[in-house]
Amino acid sequence: MTGNRVPDVSAGTGHDEDSAVTENAALPDNAIDFHGARFVAPAGSLTGLALRVARLDKDPHRPRYHFLPRAGEFFQDTIPFFWKGVYHVFFQYAPDEWAGDKCVWGHVRSTDLVHWEELPVAITNGPEQYDRALCASGCVLSHEGKVHIFYGGVDGETREETHCLATALDDDLIRWKKDPANPIMYRAELLPSEIYHPHGRWSDPDIWKEGDTWYMLLAASLSDQKTAAIPLYASKDLRDWSYVSCFYQAGAAPMRAMEYPHFFELDGRHVLFHHPWGMFTTFVEVGEHSDGLFVSQRRTHYDSARACATKTLLDDQGRRIAWSWVLEDRPAGAESRPLDSATRRAGWSGLMSLPRQLRVAADGALLMEPPVELEALRGRHTQLPSFWLGTENRQEAPGQINSQLLLDGVLGDCVEIIARIRPQGARQFGLLVRCAPDFTEAARIGIDLEDGKLSFDNTHGSLDSEVFRTVRKVDLPMAEDGLVTVRAFVDRSVVEVFANGNRACITGRTYPNRPDSLHVGLFCAGGGIRCEGIDIWEMNSIYEAAGSAESKRSGDTADRFEFANITDEEREILGWPKS
Repeated sequence: MTGNRVPDVSAGTGHDEDSAVTENAALPDNAIDFHGARFVAPAGSLTGLALRVARLDKDPHRPRYHFLPRAGEFFQDTIPFFWKGVYHVFFQYAPDEWAGDKCVWGHVRSTDLVHWEELPVAITNGPEQYDRALCASGCVLSHEGKVHIFYGGVDGETREETHCLATALDDDLIRWKKDPANPIMYRAELLPSEIYHPHGRWSDPDIWKEGDTWYMLLAASLSDQKTAAIPLYASKDLRDWSYVSCFYQAGAAPMRAMEYPHFFELDGRHVLFHHPWGMFTTFVEVGEHSDGLFVSQRRTHYDSARACATKTLLDDQGRRIAWSWVLEDRPAGAESRPLDSATRRAGWSGLMSLPRQLRVAADGALLMEPPVELEALRGRHTQLPSFWLGTENRQEAPGQINSQLLLDGVLGDCVEIIARIRPQGARQFGLLVRCAPDFTEAARIGIDLEDGKLSFDNTHGSLDSEVFRTVRKVDLPMAEDGLVTVRAFVDRSVVEVFANGNRACITGRTYPNRPDSLHVGLFCAGGGIRCEGIDIWEMNSIYEAAGSAESKRSGDTADRFEFANITDEEREILGWPKS
């Protein structure tokens, strides 16, 4: 059985002007509204795609205020672009579950950094040979009043990497046309073989303009195939490119490629992001750029291994805003997408991080903070006064919890938490989120004073044996007065944490099995802590404003739509009572 997707959400292929987008059509009475998109079930039956969408609506792990596509896999880099007052984010997307390298460019937009409208697919691979095998990562830029996508392609016959252009045909950036001169760049013509490996990476274009010259970075490997490098190219017209120099190369640690390079200027410093091949993280290099070379003066991790391939935009307020690809943490032991896994059975994978406003501190540290617009999501507020937990100077084995408690009257799987904690002898302490009443499930946001680390510990986050269990850590600079501030955004299975004046951020995933794993708590080890106040807000769904099915998530899907002839098997999938 198959479901039909109504034309107003059909993908535009970007192959030519006539086929770039499908016109809107009248919606039949049996259309289902989900995340701002409309799906049609065959007359009198809830089947196929419509059944899958309704099932996803009930998934207790599916985030409510992070954006993710209506179904399928969100993966690889986010590609943000600001145009005429609107925030656009493009992303690599497999709309059919686990379509491998047959990905497309998904597209969402927002006017407030909070609510996102999912638009038709921007471009897909093919039908021409030069990108038939893959329509890969790239960047978006404006030139002479037009907006262009510059992206990597893979030739369907030779499997050679190419670089291509597509141009928007409207200011909404919905209709796209691939350039008839594609491909714009071939590796064999533009990659010096005496410096770079001829069969290594040559991908992920990142482009900016200085004066009247365009510059491009690509991910590549040196001729030894062990050292990652980022070559620099220059052009006056985005079409004729010439090699300039090796902009940056990896240090002593072997690294085959630095994927998704992204370069920008911020607060008088030059910043380079890159994603080490095979490692799910983004490195931040803060340094200086001149004469075609970048010299790093400070390297840090942007986040943990669950938020990566980060890119940014500059908005009309002069703010540098960043987004990341947030990965799943299931099934256990597998970073790939096996055919039989909890992730595949769920029918969705990956999502877009919350936006982060970036600044560079005087010491060269990258500071990341949630933009003020996110406060619009706040609902009911609970404020707790200061209190004591644990015993001062009590000595315990390292990492052993000697005190933990649940906060009275605080429940929720979608909350924002701001906690101010002053250690009083404790060496490890932090927050418990998605916690069961008896602590059998709990994810831990930890601060380790001895190691100077912020951590996300999901080893006891779920009773599900398929969940990937690990402790992820990032460096945490400490405040001189000893006060630790933690701001956590909990959105069902995803948690984003900002600590100590936004000098450290970490993203984690947790998939509790128990429906009552909704508590928030604190823990400490090796001594006591004084909590100097906690503010907690319930967070509203970003889909409620669109009037989608999620706005009535507490109700039953069966109460909102009437379908005849639904089988008992379909009812069981949806959690409906049998007929």
